[in-house]
Amino acid sequence: LNEATQKNGGGCVCQSTTCSFARVVIANNRAAESGGGIYATNANIMLRASIVANNAANRGGGVFHSKGTFHANNSTIAANTAIVGDGQNGGGVRLYGVTASLNDTVFSRNQAGYQGGGLVVYGDPSAPAIVSLTRCLFRENNQTATFVPATRGYGGGGLFILATANVTLRQTSFLNNAARLQQGHHIAISQQTAPDLRSPYLTAVNVRATRGSNNFYQYSYTVDGGGTVD
Repeated sequence: LNEATQKNGGGCVCQSTTCSFARVVIANNRAAESGGGIYATNANIMLRASIVANNAANRGGGVFHSKGTFHANNSTIAANTAIVGDGQNGGGVRLYGVTASLNDTVFSRNQAGYQGGGLVVYGDPSAPAIVSLTRCLFRENNQTATFVPATRGYGGGGLFILATANVTLRQTSFLNNAARLQQGHHIAISQQTAPDLRSPYLTAVNVRATRGSNNFYQYSYTVDGGGTVD
């Protein structure tokens, strides 16, 4: 799955089906809108020992997934971008209304203009997002834009969590991620202003992160758990 260009899903489109990728490289694909590497809606996606790299899109540079399930094990999401267009979120992966588990997976050197250089997770009351990350690594991901329209949240060089989303981090590390606008180099958590959207919820257990100012940004959310900062 290499060197393809599509409106959605430069490398692969999965709609209302199950797509399983084992020991696969999805690289150098482009999408004008969503899902440079993989575009999925109402689908079940499984990545095992696979690489999603150097893909680009407006939303979800590596993977765009709307509703369904997403499971990644021992995989790498690297050097994907979402830095052009009106979306510019989820440089590595963008998950909306998805139930997901990611284990032993690396997010490295992904970039998004507005939100979530590595990963964006969000939902709404009709499609909540429930995401668990265990022994994952977020390293050198970036939120790059110096200007963001006033109607948009921004930040989260590594991870951006928005609206009706429940995210659990276990034994996961955040190293040298950066948000250009200083709103959560590692993690930013925000709630949209619509009153019918519940606040995002974050549980963090044994999370490690490089030390520094503005690494975590929060607005209207609940957080439990603990971790260490080195």
